[in-house]
Amino acid sequence: MSNNPIQRVFLDSQFLFAYISEIPKDIEQLYAAEVKAILYNSNPHIQIIISFVAIGETVNSINKKLDQSHLNNAFMNLSAFLNEKRVDMKPPTLEIFKKTLDLIKSDNHLDYTDAMILSHALCDDCSTHFLTGDSTLLESESIQIACREYRKDNRFPNLKIRDSF
Repeated sequence: MSNNPIQRVFLDSQFLFAYISEIPKDIEQLYAAEVKAILYNSNPHIQIIISFVAIGETVNSINKKLDQSHLNNAFMNLSAFLNEKRVDMKPPTLEIFKKTLDLIKSDNHLDYTDAMILSHALCDDCSTHFLTGDSTLLESESIQIACREYRKDNRFPNLKIRDSF
């Protein structure tokens, strides 16, 4: 068990995309506000973690969802965000790949990419939140069970899978 005061908040790609796009719509405005609130939170022990996979999904969303006039600013905003002091990027590890396979076996509705992004948060000893707007991740009973079982021996804080901080 860790006594580390660090709290790591992992973001799914919709939250990152909402924050860096200049024209968030509807729910994306709420996601962008959540990221901003975490980024500028007065608690110095809160970190935002983005998996390499979530960054890749975000780049894909930028290219597919934004018109040409907004592309440069979105990529500049992404670069600025990733260079923030509280933000860190994480590559997948062997443990994350194994956890991804376990999650997919426990829920056949789960997308491989979503399972990989969630596995980053599950395999991090200091993660406290995984923010996503994906209803499959938010509502899956098998994911909740897998999270509880995985955390019994490996984790200090319980991971909260939510659409808000």
